[in-house]
Amino acid sequence: MLPRLFGEVLIPPAVLREMLRLHDRVPDFVRYVAPAGIAELARLSQELDLGEAEAICLALELKADRLLIDEAPGCAAALREDIPIIGLVGVLVTAKRIGVLSAISPILQQHACCGGAW
Repeated sequence: MLPRLFGEVLIPPAVLREMLRLHDRVPDFVRYVAPAGIAELARLSQELDLGEAEAICLALELKADRLLIDEAPGCAAALREDIPIIGLVGVLVTAKRIGVLSAISPILQQHACCGGAW
């Protein structure tokens, strides 16, 4: 669904490592890019986990259209940095709006019955 909505998805090293812990491979539409801003990364790493800090740094450096992020501290930090954000529910709503999904209620209901773990 992500490539149909956004085209290419860029992820930093820490997010790549997280993905590879959960999946055998990274999808073709995902491209790995390391952020260059060491000082920015050090500042953000004081309040966020490494994946969120790297993702925000990368979004800043690339002037990203949007940052896919859901955790409250990361969302707050991204908004503070004037980075447009979208969460998983926002992705589902966008997919429904443009016809990629016919309904999101079943997905949300399935999620709710599984203890809320996406």
